[in-house]
Amino acid sequence: MADKFFVWMHGIEVFGLDKNEWRHDEFGNLIRFSEYGNRQSSYGWEIDHRHPKALGGSGLLSNLRPLHHRANSTMGGILGGILSRV
Repeated sequence: MADKFFVWMHGIEVFGLDKNEWRHDEFGNLIRFSEYGNRQSSYGWEIDHRHPKALGGSGLLSNLRPLHHRANSTMGGILGGILSRV
């Protein structure tokens, strides 16, 4: 798995906040670097695959993004539903 710092750099900078600690994910969710992997935090985030590995996606940095943990859970639930019908 890619280093979380390099994935973090793919997040969207937030004007007025420290870019090393705060970013938005692609859906506009506010995430905090120090809350990586913390699903109890309002700002927790995880590393997500844009193109899921289950559908042939790679582990290359270009396919990875920082994503708020709730958004990541939702995406996983949707993908699980799709794959269970295949």
